[in-house]
Amino acid sequence: FYDCVRAGQLGQECKLNSPQSAYDSITKALVAKGRTTCKVAGARYIGATEAKNDVIEVACADGGPGFVLHMPQSGNTIDQVLSCGQSAAAGAACKLPTNVKK
Repeated sequence: FYDCVRAGQLGQECKLNSPQSAYDSITKALVAKGRTTCKVAGARYIGATEAKNDVIEVACADGGPGFVLHMPQSGNTIDQVLSCGQSAAAGAACKLPTNVKK
C-alpha cells in the first residue's frame, strides 16, 4: 500500500484521493518527534536509503521551514528529521516552493 506521498517512488500521483490523510499522518509523526509547530501542507518523495527508509520532504502550512524526513518504509514513524540545509549538505536539496530560499 502506498499513500499519496509515497506513490512518488513509483512515479505516480494521486488523482482520486486527496493527499491530506498522508499529510495528517506525517504531522502526527512529527509531533511524536517533538516537532509540534509544523502542520504538513505539502510533501515530496525524494528517494530511499540503503537502510530502507523513505526520504520525504515536507512543507509546513504556516510557510515556516520544512523538513526532510527519513521514515521506515513499513510505517508512519520518523527515524530522522533534517533541516533543508542539512539535507542539501547531504546531497538532497529541498524543492517545495516554501522550502526554497529565494
